[in-house]
Amino acid sequence: VFVSLGGVASYEDTGLSFLYHPDERVIALEPSMGGTEGGTLVSLFGANLVGASGATYRVFVGSGPSQEVEGRLVSSTLVVVTMPPRAAGLAVVEVSNNGGADRSSGGPKFLYGAALSVAAVMPSRGGNAGGSFVTVLGSGFLASQDLSCKFGDDVTASSFVTSSSVVCVTPQHDQGNVTLEVSGNGGDYTVSGTQFSYFEPGAWFLSPSRGSASGLTMVTLRSERLVG
Repeated sequence: VFVSLGGVASYEDTGLSFLYHPDERVIALEPSMGGTEGGTLVSLFGANLVGASGATYRVFVGSGPSQEVEGRLVSSTLVVVTMPPRAAGLAVVEVSNNGGADRSSGGPKFLYGAALSVAAVMPSRGGNAGGSFVTVLGSGFLASQDLSCKFGDDVTASSFVTSSSVVCVTPQHDQGNVTLEVSGNGGDYTVSGTQFSYFEPGAWFLSPSRGSASGLTMVTLRSERLVG
């Protein structure tokens, strides 16, 4: 950078430099939704992100006014950031590598929604081989491709039914109790502590094992290894 002082037609070298670079852009967010309470860790995929790996990167969330938070530069195409709390709705996400003097534009939007909650699961028990369909009751559920259930540490896909119910398929698990939680973005799970019980089915016994073709025979079905 050169400067001219006092209108003199000569320039002095300041020894400083100014870096020109292509306009930075944010192209996609993963995940692209989270709760209004904030705290969702989001990957911002983009282009022409400038700086050393690990450097602080300014991220601007929403407009009128926007919220400024610090992200971390991973590469020229990736910044990670923890989303701040914000009211429900869509919020555009932009970045800046020079303290906000210039910002990206036309960025993707992050959907803030009410926090998910789990109230109950029906049925609340199933065989340890997995494969059982269960209905999870709660609130705040959205029709998202990242909607999932977690049985203990095992994550399974789930199907949206309504904002208050989803259907999950139980994974295989050892006999015993596990917590069942739900996520709308594949990263933030509820913390309801709802319990699901796995049991190990044994041999089933039917008594009596025959009866009249006209029906109405009272029978008893039991398993010696069925646990409560």
